[in-house]
Amino acid sequence: MVTIISRKQLYARVWRQPITHIANEFGISDVGLRKACKRHRIPTPPAGHWAKAAYGKELTVINLPDPDDDHAIRIWHGASGREPEAVARARAHALAAVPDALTVSEHPAIERTLAKLRNAKPGRDELVRSTGAKLLAVAVRPELLTRVEQLLRALAAAGEAAGLELRADADAIAWHCDGETVAFELVEAADHVEHVATENELAAHAKWQREREETHKRYGYWSNYGEPKIPKWEEQYNGRLAIRLEKVRIKSEQDPWGQPIRGTFADSRTRDVIRMIPSIVAAIAAIAAAKVNNAAYDERRKAAEEEARRRRQEEERRRYEWQRAGKLIEDLIETQREAARLGEWLAGVLSAGSLPPRTLRLIEVAERRLTKLRQDLSVEALETKLETAHLFEPIESVPR
Repeated sequence: MVTIISRKQLYARVWRQPITHIANEFGISDVGLRKACKRHRIPTPPAGHWAKAAYGKELTVINLPDPDDDHAIRIWHGASGREPEAVARARAHALAAVPDALTVSEHPAIERTLAKLRNAKPGRDELVRSTGAKLLAVAVRPELLTRVEQLLRALAAAGEAAGLELRADADAIAWHCDGETVAFELVEAADHVEHVATENELAAHAKWQREREETHKRYGYWSNYGEPKIPKWEEQYNGRLAIRLEKVRIKSEQDPWGQPIRGTFADSRTRDVIRMIPSIVAAIAAIAAAKVNNAAYDERRKAAEEEARRRRQEEERRRYEWQRAGKLIEDLIETQREAARLGEWLAGVLSAGSLPPRTLRLIEVAERRLTKLRQDLSVEALETKLETAHLFEPIESVPR
């Protein structure tokens, strides 16, 4: 579900009543609503504003900047305010699809899982477990199986109403939505409570202390070797069920690490996890949408990295060409200088008139040399040099 409100209307609302009230009406957190206001340049009342209003004190109201800008704002119910629109829309649509009165579903995977749990032998932690590609991942004490059955059937029905499907995955039954898979497990959450030392633990520690004192009397030093450790905390199961969804973060160019999506829903002192089923279903849809978002982000990042690599490669090719071309140009300039000097010398010698035979032989060699130098400066010779030096060719042709 989405609420469309103009910028001026939202500004008037946040200055007329506390943001927490408006956020509850929109189905989002007050933090999410504040971020939406910041994103659309809507000032919000400072801390203590409504307390001053309650006592009739004078209030300072911040004017709306750029009041002519009255564009429409979309607020997706159930979204955190930090989620991309596609993720927020998926969450809102799933939340709206879950019926107010929860029903139950007799899914084959649930039947197999319940049968497995009823026949399973408790482990050292007193939990029975179901694992496998055709089973739901569950770990609870046997006395909770009635609640487990109720929760799984209600969750499956709510998921089906929202367009989610329970299907076998590599390791366990998972939710399938929009081509994505969302893993989950149902566990009995352990409470961390202060450990009360047992008689055996106290006796073992007392024995170690006596032996330590005897060692001190005999050898004159204190040793802490082998001290029995009595833990300060321990895990205790008190019947709290918890649904744990696959951990997924929403990636973006602004936040590559990504914002996490809440994926744990557990019994609390005031609320049963079954009452959280609409939120659980909405979170599953949001995680699936986030996976689609992350896949698109990864493609964009891969394309950007490939483009950056191509540019670096092109720059390296250009530097390579400039270095080789510079060396070739230096050689050509030196050849040109030699040809000019040799031509001047020949002109000077030949202007002297009759020359001895040996001098004529030297002049013949010099003329051949000059002809070779001029040939080396020709366009045809230059093309041959460029080809030999692998200059101005595609980067694949450049020797590494």
